[in-house]
Amino acid sequence: MALSGSKNKPPSLSHKAWASVQEWESRRETITRLFWDENRPLREVVEIMSRDHGFNATPKMYKARTPEWGLKKNLKVSETREIIRQAKHGEITVPLEIRGRKIGSKMLKENIRVAKSSSSSDDGADDWSVVRSVSPSPVPTIITSPSIYRTAEAALRAISDYSNVAFKSPTFTFASNNMTPYNWGSESCTWLQRLWVAADDVAQDRDSAANFQNLHYCFDLCVSILRQESPESLAVAHVAFFKLLAVGPELAKVYSRFLLGLSTIKKGRTHPLTRFWVKLNDMDPDEARVAASTISKAYFDFASAYLKQSSWIVMYLQCNHSRLLHKQGAFPLCEVEAIFEKTLAKMSNDMLLASSLVEMESLAPDFRAVQMQLVFFLSDNCRFFEADQLLQEIGAWWESNPQNAQKYAVLYSVWLMAKGKIFYGLQRYKDAQPYFLEYYELVKATAGLSHSTATSALYWLKENTLKLEIVSATNDTELLVKVEEEYNDSWDMARIVKHEPIAERPVG
Repeated sequence: MALSGSKNKPPSLSHKAWASVQEWESRRETITRLFWDENRPLREVVEIMSRDHGFNATPKMYKARTPEWGLKKNLKVSETREIIRQAKHGEITVPLEIRGRKIGSKMLKENIRVAKSSSSSDDGADDWSVVRSVSPSPVPTIITSPSIYRTAEAALRAISDYSNVAFKSPTFTFASNNMTPYNWGSESCTWLQRLWVAADDVAQDRDSAANFQNLHYCFDLCVSILRQESPESLAVAHVAFFKLLAVGPELAKVYSRFLLGLSTIKKGRTHPLTRFWVKLNDMDPDEARVAASTISKAYFDFASAYLKQSSWIVMYLQCNHSRLLHKQGAFPLCEVEAIFEKTLAKMSNDMLLASSLVEMESLAPDFRAVQMQLVFFLSDNCRFFEADQLLQEIGAWWESNPQNAQKYAVLYSVWLMAKGKIFYGLQRYKDAQPYFLEYYELVKATAGLSHSTATSALYWLKENTLKLEIVSATNDTELLVKVEEEYNDSWDMARIVKHEPIAERPVG
């Protein structure tokens, strides 16, 4: 009788089918809007979805699904403790946002207030913590980030804290002659050049022990780069991450973890550089690529704001780094074009407003250096005709005053490299060869075989000679052997200069 009675239940009490995986995904945007954007209680969301959308699920099902979407309103005890710790060290600003939402717990707010007020009396706080607790500064309005990339927002906050202190230091300056683009560059930039070559070697042959030895040597050099803490070191390390990411995600992760551990040991857990690498480690490759341009632009905006006296070199470095990030798929094409256009327009206007011909001529090398970066950007995007047209314009500048090629030897050597790369991109290896040869000979004579620029020059000469031998069947084995030997020597000599042990290279 009981079974018979159950068959006669009213239709309104009969069981509905629970929502399928496909239905969850199709209703995700609506649930997110109700639960997260409009901040409705869960029971109300359940009722609305059932009544208005015919979506049948229990509160328990919602509680299992929404955290997977990042819609987690409540904090774990460990997360609450971490927020209070950050407040004590001045790492957060008020009103506090967690996952894009202002905190609503009065108890948590009170704990943060107490922690911040007691931070000034904490004898264990480092100098950075004291600076922030005494004069906290909100994130400037130039920093923006899509709400879905909240980890990137934390990385931007770390850059903000880093810049607010570092760029105000009298020793943290772009004014050094070593940083001008027509000299041999700073140690950070030459390190990036060496790592770039090592990464390309690993990408071509992952079975080569020598290739990984060279890359490992570049990792070791990070120690001195981090200790220097020069203005471009953070941007250079950021670019290097994406170069390694292009070779392999696992390699980039090893690098970022290495820098995180190094920064933690050298700077401490609360230092902005450490916090930046923590957040970069938290991002997956796609998130890191999307956030890269925002992070890079924010950093150089800070540099321009604080170092107005050296704005040209800052603009040059921003052009260079945005070009390199774009090459690795981490900076939109249109944004790089806009940066180059804005920079060259600013430089052209400054030259026109120069008070004398001497002043105008003194500005010309920096202007040509940015143009050279534009040539590489055009070549990277297979716009070889435009690149060559611009090279011809720069070539006319050499011809107008032959002494410029000697005075600005690095800039002239880069011009030779660019010419060779255009022919290389067009697969005209025979035409490229003399430019790569002259580039290498000039670098070797000026900077020496141990310099990273010589290593890079030999890399390209080696690659072009290999292509030339395959395409033209030149059989110039003697030249190829010599280039490969000197390429290996350039790595070994760099280790000698740095007093590093030289590993025995495998035969063959």
